[in-house]
This record gives sequence, structure tokens and C-alpha cells, in this order.
Amino acid sequence: MGRALPNRRGWTSHAKSGRQSPAMTASDVILSRRTLLAGVAATVATGGPPALAANDVAIPLALTLKTSPAGSERAVFLVDAARGDAGLRFRRGEVLRLAVTSALEQPVLINARGFDGLSALEPLLVQPPLQPGATFRGDLPLTNAGIFALDAQAFDGPAFDGAHTPMPVLPIVVDDPAEPQVDRDQTLLLSEKGATYEINGQPHLDLPLRAAERVRLRLINGCPRKALALQVPDHAVQVIAMDSRPTEPFPAREGRLVLAPGARIEVMFDATAAPGTISPIQLFDGTGPKEIARLVYTADAPVRPQPLAAIKPMTVVTPLDLRNALRSELVLAGSAADAKWQTASSLLAGRGEPAFRIKRGRTAVLALKNTTKAPQVFRLHGHHVRWLDRLDDGWKPFVLDTLVLDTGQTERIAFAAEHAGAWLMEAVPLEASAPGRLRWFAVD
Repeated sequence: MGRALPNRRGWTSHAKSGRQSPAMTASDVILSRRTLLAGVAATVATGGPPALAANDVAIPLALTLKTSPAGSERAVFLVDAARGDAGLRFRRGEVLRLAVTSALEQPVLINARGFDGLSALEPLLVQPPLQPGATFRGDLPLTNAGIFALDAQAFDGPAFDGAHTPMPVLPIVVDDPAEPQVDRDQTLLLSEKGATYEINGQPHLDLPLRAAERVRLRLINGCPRKALALQVPDHAVQVIAMDSRPTEPFPAREGRLVLAPGARIEVMFDATAAPGTISPIQLFDGTGPKEIARLVYTADAPVRPQPLAAIKPMTVVTPLDLRNALRSELVLAGSAADAKWQTASSLLAGRGEPAFRIKRGRTAVLALKNTTKAPQVFRLHGHHVRWLDRLDDGWKPFVLDTLVLDTGQTERIAFAAEHAGAWLMEAVPLEASAPGRLRWFAVD
């Protein structure tokens, strides 16, 4: 069992409340998303982004990747000062004219999480590693709203060879005028600092609230090899988006949210407690709960007499054609001797044959088998996938680009192959020292 996973035995106790709740297990990482959805029967779109309009606005975003000024080994993205107070919030329909300059001493891979069909940003297949002193340039069309992320991975580093060099994650928020009303919109980035965790670069964070506020939290797991759970207790937390795509609102059971490495989840809730209330937010990594933040109600008067009306769905129902789907089995990499899965270096030298080829517009159904001795993170690039239930009926009302498979498990996913090109698939053990492997597939 990987070190990133929790103890399967017993229950964890919340010291302040005295309530008991089960410890997060490897199965929770996979199954909690299913059990959270009891009673929800809606589906979400798996289609690709719409075509860009002629009046889309190009926004320059210059970033420098360098070692943090504190002199630690941690790298950071520095945003060009020319943006001033604009921050990293953009609007749907804009295009980021991205320029990333590396001031590091090692090659890195730049990943754009949540953006489908962007072959210009696909590492190793069309984009080689970014070398020290070089600048990567590319356009990033913002065709969907939500929380996205740029991250940098050391080439043959934390995602592939098992080395654990801390690398940065940069959240990007894309707004849409049709989104529901909120009073507070907060991004929370979870990351590692040695044996501890940080939230937005701090060991602990207080979030001040006024009664009757509506709050939107945008969560990112920035840990490359750890599945985490975050619990927001005593509030009716509704999940509204997963992995940068909206879903029908559904309740998070006990306010608990499970995030695979690199995953993004967006939630909303109403601040219904009395002024002066303090509610702890707990982080779970399998070693016991850790308070990483608090909801702190101020003594100010409520922002409105009553909470806002129920959250309205933001999704479109689009089923997948599973009857005529291309079906393929994919056994996740078990060792360095597995010739079907390649290291980053070997893939860069020669990619070999694709795991499968599929015509553009056809649906693919993949049976993912984890025959290894550790849970594995699976990520499919360029497309979002539907996670199928045991009947392969495509019922689950969300789409993902990253999921975790427990040891000995087989899970099935489906997606519409809408973006032509060569696309990566990653299989990365949750064990910090175990190497990850890569394969690719072709959409013709």
C-alpha cells in the first residue's frame, strides 16, 4: 500500500465535535464520487469546446518559472508585473497568449489541466520539455468556465521517475456571466511542504464569512502523488463542477470532497451559522485529520434576510453512443520492463505504436485494469471522460480527466474522440518513489 494512502482500519474522530466518520481509504478515492451521487440522475456534456468567435480577445500572460525567493528548492510561477491587480481571473471567450520562461536549471514539462483539444500544449508528443532559459509560447482558448491550472513537472521528475522535487501549480479562474450568483468566490490550492500541507501557500487559512452569504470554493489538489479529502462540516455543500467541467449540483456527503492528484472540484454552500461561529475545515490524507482552514463568521449583520434560492443547474444533457463504441482494454503499467508503457525519456526518443486508434467523432470505451500492488492515478489528455458504472450505461452525471484506480480493480471510462491528433495517457502510482509510465492514443 502506498504511503499516500490512509490506514484502512478504524474510524477517525473529530476532536471538537466528537462525531465519528470513516477514514479515507483507497476505495473512497474511487467510490466516494459514486456514493455522493445517490438519487441524482442527470448527465453532463462530453462534447468539445465550441469554435472560437471572431471577436475573441487575446490576453497576454507572461510567466517566469524560477526557484522561490526564500531560497528553498521549491519552484514558483511569477506573473508578469504588467498584469497589476488583474490577477489570474479571465472571462470565457478570451484567449490567453501564454509565454512561460524557465529560469530553472532542469528541463520541465508544462501541463494545462482542464483544457481539451490543445495539442499545442501537449507535452512530449508535440511539445518537447522546456529547457533552462527557453520560453514556451502558445495560445490557450478559454472556451469553458471553471477552475483550471497550469503546472510544471520536472522532466523525469515527480510524475515519472519518482523523484520528489516540489514543482508549482498555478490556478486559473475563467468566469461566465451565466454562472450563479455568489458573494464570496475563493480558490483553495492544496500543496505539500515537506511532511506537512499548505493551503494557498500558508499552513492555515481563515475564511471570514457573514451569515447568509453564498460561498463558492474552487479546490485544487496540487500534490503530485497524494489523494486528499477535504471536509467542510456543518454546511450543506453542493458540488457544481469536477475537473473543470460543470455538473448538476449534488450534495457532498458529510461535506467531504475527495480529490485525486491534480483534480479540481468546485462547490457552493450558504453560510447558515450564527455570527461568531467558527467551523474547522479538515484535511485527510490517511494519517488522521488535520485542520487546515476555518470558516470564521464575523459579528456583522447577515448580508440578506434569507439565503438565496436553490442553485440552478449549468449543464446540458448529452448522452454518449456506447452501442457503437470502440472498446479497448488497458492494463496499467506494472514495472519498468513493461514495454507497452514508456518512460518520459523513451517516449521522447520514439513513441512506438499507439494503444489504440479511433476515428474522430466515435465513442471510445476503455477498461482500465490495475494489476499492480499500489493504487494508480490515471490521466487521459486532450479529452474529458465519463466514468461508467458496472452496467456500462454511462449514468454518472459528471466528467473527469483524472481518476484513481485501487489495486486489483477494473474501471471503465468512455469519451467522445472529438479532437484529432496524438494524445497522452499517464499511469502514476500513488507511491512517492515508484516510477510513472506513459502511453498514447491516436484520433484520426
